[in-house]
Formats: sequence, structure tokens, C-alpha cells
Amino acid sequence: MKRKKIFAILMTATILLAGGCGSKETETTVDTSAESHSEVSSEASSTEGSSTETVGSSTEVKQEEVATESEPVDVNSLITEKTNEELNLKQYSDSYEDRTMDEIGEKVFNIDLFDTPYEDDGLVTATGNIDIYNANGIRVGYAIPKAQFGIFGSYEGWYYFYLDGNRRFARVEDVDANIKSNKEIWEEEQRAMQEAARQEQSTVNTGVPVENVPVEQPVEVPPVNEPVEVPVETNTYTAEQAIADYRAIMEANGITWNPSIKEFASWGTGMLPLNKAEVEEAANSVVESFRIGNGGGNSWVNYYLEVTGSDENYVYYTEYGCS
Repeated sequence: MKRKKIFAILMTATILLAGGCGSKETETTVDTSAESHSEVSSEASSTEGSSTETVGSSTEVKQEEVATESEPVDVNSLITEKTNEELNLKQYSDSYEDRTMDEIGEKVFNIDLFDTPYEDDGLVTATGNIDIYNANGIRVGYAIPKAQFGIFGSYEGWYYFYLDGNRRFARVEDVDANIKSNKEIWEEEQRAMQEAARQEQSTVNTGVPVENVPVEQPVEVPPVNEPVEVPVETNTYTAEQAIADYRAIMEANGITWNPSIKEFASWGTGMLPLNKAEVEEAANSVVESFRIGNGGGNSWVNYYLEVTGSDENYVYYTEYGCS
């Protein structure tokens, strides 16, 4: 009997602590150890149920938020088409566009939804006009033939890329119908050169006999002082001269030659014209790309290149760059 009384007193003290300081109501309701145990279990069960309900509610809210963020956007329904007559077009290096349109409307394209589809690591060259749109889905103008750019991603029938230093968007079907990769251009030029060589060789080997014409012996003339030969100025670089000029422009813009980045840096292939007037333009285009860097605000300030070949018009190279 004494044991039961002591046990009941201990359980009463436990319930007082669990219920908070000064809980007289709990003390008076405890008669036996079995009743005390039942009340404690009931209170704990109630607390656990409340906690579970709260956690479950929070989980449902989070899942609903994630589902909302993942919903696809019907981009095409938000596009604003503007004709050239409606735009105040200005000429830039690779485009005609109205940049005041960038200040109008709300954002339509979210580049986080774009994947990276293009297999060629190098640039592509436009072969015709390509309509271009800004991030707000407004047509701002068009890219011109010979414009060079790299395709960064695609989403719902759209590509995005950088043109004249600005992020632009264009329909996949319009881009694909009006571009060639630099690799394709190089291969076409190689085929054209090979075909020209074959035609020249075919002309030599026609088998048409050449008439033997007696050659008159030249009359000996007393030697005279020959004029000094003045070198003719040419508008074409050798491959070595073009690369040297290219490097000078890159490094004048604060981009450092760094062979050690080859093992981990981003890379791409390029074609450098041997025409003196075009080398500077090509180098400045690459400088602009390095300032864009990875597209996240990190410019590339280190570069390294390897020459892979050359012909009478271009020197071909692989270039590496990183921040």
C-alpha cells in the first residue's frame, strides 16, 4: 500500500512539470498511477498530432510553390511583333536594331529555362537576315548576313545568343535556315580549292600538242644599272603576322596570354582573316565576347590559342578563355 502511494505522488509531480508551473487542476485529477499514465499519454499524443499536422501543412505549401515555379510559359503568346517601319533602326556591327525597345514591357524570356543544344563549340555565321527579339519578347530588328555569334541555349522553339554585346532571342527555324557553322564554311572553302586545283590539273593534262615555235636568240645588250626594286605594298598578312596582330589587340584590351588555362578553360574554334583590314575587326569581336565571358557577369581575362592550319584567306585556330 505504501509503494502505491509513493508511486502516485511521483507521477503527480511529473504531470505538474509537464503541464507547467502551478497547474493545480492536474494535481487534483490524479488518483492512481494508471490514471496518471493515461493522462500523460493523452497529452503527448495530442502534442504529437498537432506537430505532425503543422509539418504536413508546411510540406504541402512548399510542394505547391515548387509546382508553380515549374509551370511552362507560353512564350509565343507573349511576343510583340514590330515591323521595320515601326522601329527606329540603327546600324551596329552585326545588326540593325532599336535598343529603346529594351525599356518597354515586362520580361518574357527566362534564360534559366533554356538548355544548351548546339553541337558546334565555335561561332556560327549568318547567311541571311534573322529577326531578333529582346528579353521582353519585342522584335527589335534583325541580324545581318556575316554576323557571327554563339548559340547559348534553346527553349520552346527559341534560341538565345549575344549580338553586338546584347542578349537577343530568335526563332529556331529562322536561325537554322540562315546560318552556317564556321566549320561548314571552312569545309566548303576547302572543297572549292580542291575543285579549282583539279580543274587546273585537268587543263594541263588535256593532251593537246603544243606547236614548236623557233625561239629567236636575244641580242646581247650592254648591261645597264638596273633600278632598285621597291617592295610592293600588299593588303594581306602572313599567318604569323595575322596572329601577332590579333594577340596585340587582345592584350591591349587587358586580356592576358596564359597557356596554363588549356587544361580547364572554355574553348572554341576560330577563323582569322589574313586581310589586314579585317584582322582588327575580327579581334575586336573576340574581345567583346571575352567581356561577356560566361554570361553571368564574369568577364574572361585569360586566353591562349593554338594554330591548327591556314590557307590563302584564313588562319584557323583553337582558343581557350577563362576569368
